[in-house]
Amino acid sequence: MPVKFQFAGTLPDSAAPDFKTGVMWLLDQTSGHPLNAVACDPDSSWMVERHLAGLGERPNLEVAREGDYSSVKNARTYRPVINPETGAPAKLNADDVSMQRVEQLRADLSTFRQMRMADSRLAGLRYQCSVPSPVDLTLFTFARVPYDPDRRMPRLLQALPGIPDAVRALKHLDAYCEAQCRDVAALCEDGGHKDIVFNLESPAILVALDLAPRPLRKLVARLLARQLADFIDSLPDEARVRLHLCNSNHQDKALFHPKNLRNPVMFLNLLAHELRRRKRALPEVDIPAAVSGEAPSTDPAYYKDLADLDEGYTVVAGVIAEGHRAASITAYWLFRTALGRSVKAIMTACGLGRHSEEDAREAIKVMITVANAANAAASGTAA
Repeated sequence: MPVKFQFAGTLPDSAAPDFKTGVMWLLDQTSGHPLNAVACDPDSSWMVERHLAGLGERPNLEVAREGDYSSVKNARTYRPVINPETGAPAKLNADDVSMQRVEQLRADLSTFRQMRMADSRLAGLRYQCSVPSPVDLTLFTFARVPYDPDRRMPRLLQALPGIPDAVRALKHLDAYCEAQCRDVAALCEDGGHKDIVFNLESPAILVALDLAPRPLRKLVARLLARQLADFIDSLPDEARVRLHLCNSNHQDKALFHPKNLRNPVMFLNLLAHELRRRKRALPEVDIPAAVSGEAPSTDPAYYKDLADLDEGYTVVAGVIAEGHRAASITAYWLFRTALGRSVKAIMTACGLGRHSEEDAREAIKVMITVANAANAAASGTAA
């Protein structure tokens, strides 16, 4: 099978001013290479502009710290309003934090169905719907990322002052879990589950594992795996879920630079155990090997932990970085060799929405180069 192209969801605004234009841009840029799904998220900033930036207008929320999202240390944060009669903060529910986008996504799904009927390049494909993880939404809404990549200080020391903030934020996790579950259920109605794959996205998982001291890392991974498994288990049985792990990327800048793939493999193996306990299928999973627009590692040791990944996962390799064709080709082969089996698709480490359109085009050209090399080698092996 030829290597497919996977996209995290976001595209540059100039390439996707609306859903239909964005899908056509993707089809034109990928030049007939098979897609894994059709991804064109309505917010190029992931969830900043169309969700986080406007939460202060909700009746039960108010701005706690102002910010313009120009960097992770300058994010706006919120808190529940105080009831003037009781002096207690408002108890938040799903309506208070809902992303309020079901109707928009239904409209995009309808457009996708019409396009699929008219364009053979879309035959057999599903519409990929972005679902930011409730943990990520909660932390981005009520807390700030606890460290700055530009500061020359150990990350854990930077993070320590932010831990109480994160603990307070997670008191509102149930509201976001209910809101996201409700949206997925609504989109599954009227046969939507047959045409949608829900792309569950989380940079918080790998950020948390990078921050955690090594002796505590497995405990943190286990807690995160249980929470995510509980959330997946709360979704309708018929919902098809894929998991996009991310190394973080705000304003096209990395928060950290992992030294290997040990953390995602450890987390995914724990998640597999938790999902099997709940009798839920393992999701297809994106494993990032590149960071922002930087070159992926070409050190074989970086990838060796993939050999221990649970064999139940279908894997997408996040090895593509614009401007780094040779490194991306090398990374693909190192990834595949360490994994010990084929990958379903290749992708960049994160969405293209924070790229310029020129850089997004370049990233897709690198994908084409890597896919052609992989497919040529597979044909030669078969012959």
